Amino acid sequence: MFNYLSIKSITGTHLLFLLVSALFSSCSGDQNAKPKPTCTYQFEAIDSINTIRQVENQHLAFPDIQLLPDGRIVMVYREGDIHVDKSGKIVMQISSDKGKTWSEPATVIDDPESDDRDPSISYGNDSLLRIVYFRYVRNIKTDLPKAISQVYFATSDKSLVSFPNSIKTSTDSLTLESAFVKDSLYWCYPDSTPIKTRGVSSRAIEDNDHWIIPVYGGNPAVTDTTGKWISPCSRISFIEGNEKKWTERYVNEKLLQKVWLQEPSVLKITNSLWVMHIRTAKGNPFDNGMMAQSISNDGGITWSAWFYLGFTGHSPFLFKCSNGLIVSAFRWLDKDFKNESTAFIWSADSCMNWSDVVQVEPAGSWDCAYPSIAETGKDTLLFVWYSENGTKLKARNYRIVRNITSPYFLP
Repeated sequence: MFNYLSIKSITGTHLLFLLVSALFSSCSGDQNAKPKPTCTYQFEAIDSINTIRQVENQHLAFPDIQLLPDGRIVMVYREGDIHVDKSGKIVMQISSDKGKTWSEPATVIDDPESDDRDPSISYGNDSLLRIVYFRYVRNIKTDLPKAISQVYFATSDKSLVSFPNSIKTSTDSLTLESAFVKDSLYWCYPDSTPIKTRGVSSRAIEDNDHWIIPVYGGNPAVTDTTGKWISPCSRISFIEGNEKKWTERYVNEKLLQKVWLQEPSVLKITNSLWVMHIRTAKGNPFDNGMMAQSISNDGGITWSAWFYLGFTGHSPFLFKCSNGLIVSAFRWLDKDFKNESTAFIWSADSCMNWSDVVQVEPAGSWDCAYPSIAETGKDTLLFVWYSENGTKLKARNYRIVRNITSPYFLP
């Protein structure tokens, strides 16, 4: 395989070009196979980075955008006093001009006793919106887990700006009266049933007559006297169902041991071909770890072994463009785990090969990213993310240019 990355900045026009070319033989590994027709794609930043919203004494994070059939773009995100506390609520803004301007922020979900966070939004076949998010509750008592979180599923009414129905998708409790640590390892309910806590960071997937929510979680944190995490590592599961009934099944549960699997994003490329990207960590969930990929060829029932993508990425967002390209956007961290950026990679062969990492915005030591994407026109993408320690929501537009006369090609 041959990969070539070209990034060019032109003062005044703010153009960014990505050229990734790959020469490869057939999937069977036949080195004598004839090369495929030539093709080159370029990602061109067509504007400078724009600030959607800026605050001073609040924290904005985890934006997600959804294009509606009428051309409007709906954005939801968390707004709170600080990064984590029960002031967290879910706010909505709407753009009617492809992200150039936005309506005033409006609160759509707010439980005053919990932190409502990490919302993602989907548009259903019934023309209603769904928001998946999790509620996070901290415990003051030392004889309880430090925090519990559970995943919720909210459905809009026909106005698409009100969400009267918000349902917890598991039977596990969000608040606890009593609990104990069993075998110095598991937090349990009084009847010795292990407590489960869950989070979500990507949108629900509509599959035939039900919804699938990619979830990560496990037993609440148990640490030793030195502060080392000794709890079982978090795992990936799918919560499936609708407003009336939900079930949970685990994905690739035994394929990566002693690794924290977090923040899954799942994309249906076709009815049978699905891809999942996740954040990983070793030691504790906040440690460094490479982003990983798994593929399903049977509609999300079984999954391939995890494949590390070679860089540290948090909260990936997978998106399929109308031209067939697949984009994965994420928070990108350097090898020293100190500097953050908003970035993406892309694939033209259904995730078999990926481009080099493309940097949208370098943030340095700032807390940033958790990006989302919407397609605003033919081969035009709008990226949004949070930046500057949660004081700004930002956006940038990219154009995908295809050159079929290039001497290089991407499969």
